Amino acid sequence: MAKLLSLKGIRHLDKCGSKVHARAITINGRNYSSQDSDYLHRSVVPSMHYQKSLPRLPVPKLEDTIRRYLAAQRPLLDDDQFR
Repeated sequence: MAKLLSLKGIRHLDKCGSKVHARAITINGRNYSSQDSDYLHRSVVPSMHYQKSLPRLPVPKLEDTIRRYLAAQRPLLDDDQFR
């Protein structure tokens, strides 16, 4: 039921004196629900279940991180801003 109200239906409601809000009238509208079950997946496995089996990643050195950040900013900034 993608088309909720056509223009013909809107005109009919206007003639009948019904109050119609613009937000309620959509050509390609959907019926959205705010229930969690409609858009959230309920998992039976706890969130941190696999945490211990994941590999430990090394933390990069601060100097390397700064160097990469500045290299990424260089094309976006002019010489005065880069200093």
